[in-house]
This record gives sequence, structure tokens and C-alpha cells, in this order.
Amino acid sequence: MSDSITINLNEEVRVRLKPDGIRLYCEHYEFRCVPQIDADGWTRIQLWRLMMIFGSHVCLAGDPPFEMAVVLDRPAPKAALVAKRPPSCCPICGSRNFSPGYVADGVRRVDICNACGNTILAEVE
Repeated sequence: MSDSITINLNEEVRVRLKPDGIRLYCEHYEFRCVPQIDADGWTRIQLWRLMMIFGSHVCLAGDPPFEMAVVLDRPAPKAALVAKRPPSCCPICGSRNFSPGYVADGVRRVDICNACGNTILAEVE
């Protein structure tokens, strides 16, 4: 019997976007938002969203729009979580229309802006 792992497509992964990846991301959102890249060059994105935006650009012997090492961080141990108040508006487009958030990793809650699709992280207590 082989070891297996179950991955929820709503989980966030970390990727390092190449210049073409940044361009494709911006084009996908019609230049209404840009990927948030941390100091180490990583962008956090839900796995399903990564597949939706970049799936047609990843092929055998092609030049992928991101480095092929995709990181799925191990979630923190679950504890009693109470979400803090959601953000008042999207930092990208200013919309106040969010889909209900879910706890992604035991530390942050993920809200999705319904106007631009931006992923907004809120800490949980």
C-alpha cells in the first residue's frame, strides 16, 4: 500500500511567478489587481485558482509561468478559532462585497472579494 495525501483545492499554495506569470495573472484580472509577492518572491494563491489562471500555459517541454516547485504549507494544529472582523473593503478595488471566509491554515481566514476575486487574508483569534 502506498502513502497518499489528500489536498483540498481550496488550500493555498506558494509559488514563485516568473515575469510571464505575473503578466498572465494581471491579464486574467484585466489589470484590476496584481499578485501579492512577499519579500522572498513567493505568491500565495488557492490551488484551484492557480490551475484556472495558469493551467493552459503548463505543458510538457514548455516554459511554465511559475517555478515548478509549488509549496503547500502544513497547516497549524487546529484550535478554537474565532474570526476577527472582516476587512471593511477590498484593498485592490474598494468593494465591500465578500464571500464568506474559511479558516485556511488555523492562523488566517480567507475572504474572497466578489468584485475582483482578490484573496484577502484576515487573522483569527
